[in-house]
This record gives sequence, C-alpha cells and structure tokens, in this order.
Amino acid sequence: MRNPGADGSGVALCVKQETSFTEPPLENAMRADWQRTIGCGDVRAEHVGTTITVNGWANSVRDHGQVVFVDLRDRTGVVQIVCDPARNPEAAAAFEDAKKVRNEYALSITAKVVKRQDGMENPLLATGAIELEAVTFRILNTAQT
Repeated sequence: MRNPGADGSGVALCVKQETSFTEPPLENAMRADWQRTIGCGDVRAEHVGTTITVNGWANSVRDHGQVVFVDLRDRTGVVQIVCDPARNPEAAAAFEDAKKVRNEYALSITAKVVKRQDGMENPLLATGAIELEAVTFRILNTAQT
C-alpha cells in the first residue's frame, strides 16, 4: 500500500528543519545538576571562561596516569574533556571517576571551558580550539563493551 504524500502524488516529502540543540539556561532551582546546558558539539571559543554541563557517551578514553582525556559525543558533535587534578585541585573526585570510564559509558560532566594550549588545537573538530576542564564527573550509566 502506498503512503500518499500531502500533495496526493504518492510520495511523502521529508523536510529537514534547521534547529539548534543549544538549550536556554534554566533557573538553577529548576535544573538538576546533571542536566546539560549545551550540546557537546556546540561549545565554541566564545564560551571560554564559562562553566557548562554536557551529557553524552564516552567516544574514547585516554588515561595518561596523572591526566585522563575523554572525548564525549552527543548528537551535536564531540568535545574533549580533561581531568587533571594538577590544573584543578577541586577536580580530584572527578579524576577518580574519570579513571573508571570506558567507551560508551553515559556521562554528565560539569566543566570550565578553556582554550587549548598553543599547538594542541585540533583543526579537524569544530570544538578543536577549546577543551573542558572537568569540575564534576557523573557516570549516568555503564556499558558492556
């Protein structure tokens, strides 16, 4: 059976609507501390200095002993999370949680947006000029990978 389109031609047209996944900030009293304030792929250099919350899946995890890097992805893109207690002593608990993460874990991370060090930018990523210094690190769900 054919599914008629709106014009009766028998062809249903799909129209892509341009949307932004950046959500307006909610009042802090209404927003749970794990709810995102911006999509992973929407973070840009103009956000440097702000504290945001991103949610997504661990795309890759790199544990360098004293520093853990997590590439976090959602429907908007990928952003790099840095857990380094030497750079942010308040992030010691986040660092311990980051060491437990494996690929595909669902995470909620509150972090400060910082500019990447000179020479460490990634021109292949829309978020390659910045990274997120984790302040709190929440594992929402694990994955069997």
